[in-house]
Amino acid sequence: MKNSFFIGGVAILLIIFVMACNNYVAMVSPTDPSVLLPPGQVFLPDTPLPVDSAKSDVSETDTVILPDDVILILPKLCVTGKGSDIPCNCVVDAHVKLLTSKKEILLFGKSTVSTTELLETGGQVMLTILYNGDTLQMMEGKNFTLKIPTKRTKTDHTKMRFYKEDAQTTWAELGALAGSTPEYYTITSNQLDTWLSPAYVYSEASSTVQISLQISGEGPALSQVRLFVIPSNIHSVVSTTQINGVFIPVSHLPLDEEATLIALAKTGETLWLGRQNISLQSSLQVPMEFTSVTQKELDEILSQL
Repeated sequence: MKNSFFIGGVAILLIIFVMACNNYVAMVSPTDPSVLLPPGQVFLPDTPLPVDSAKSDVSETDTVILPDDVILILPKLCVTGKGSDIPCNCVVDAHVKLLTSKKEILLFGKSTVSTTELLETGGQVMLTILYNGDTLQMMEGKNFTLKIPTKRTKTDHTKMRFYKEDAQTTWAELGALAGSTPEYYTITSNQLDTWLSPAYVYSEASSTVQISLQISGEGPALSQVRLFVIPSNIHSVVSTTQINGVFIPVSHLPLDEEATLIALAKTGETLWLGRQNISLQSSLQVPMEFTSVTQKELDEILSQL
């Protein structure tokens, strides 16, 4: 693809494949970012998507270079839906969502957790293909391949395993991540409309942590707050569950590790942000002040994580 784009640090790539037996035109189209948010998520900056386009040939397996040097490989006529094959002279919409930075993962309300184990991630990616608004599946025996540049996360490709999301904040291991190199994490799968990730268990994460916030000044009620733990030296984002006013991270965490607490809330049209640098301990009481921020300010602050 000749031009690239980036939405508030979240790479959401929309490619329209026009299949005409031997060729198609791929077009990147604008969309309303609110439709891409998981339930309850309100923090993604409302930035309009630019338009880009490219041409390619799918008479054989096709390789498309996407923005940010992501590579998508699709076999010829590889999708099916509603019990029958899709005709070759149809328009198919392919949506690729890629989250690699801590900011992106946090803004989409994701975590990097397998059961109670902390994962270090190489990114999170989803490919969705639709025909006339209906979600399609890969045909039996057909797989797509996505290659994600390792330079975006700088985690060790030799440790990576293959995970898929089985709940809003939990990932299940599928096995080895075959075909990765020092330059690319390589995901080969037939699972469309599913979040997939190269990741590995961070072995030093060993303890449960409980966090109590002591809120002062103007701001949201404690019940409205979503709290995230962002380790400083691990490429991970950990959400928390609030029980009786105490926030409990959804994975074990390494004690004495430096981290940043990010507290987010929205009351009416006001976005609230609280942040505090901490050293992880089994029990923490953390003073927290909130400030109101615009979506642009929030995006700029989270880019520093």
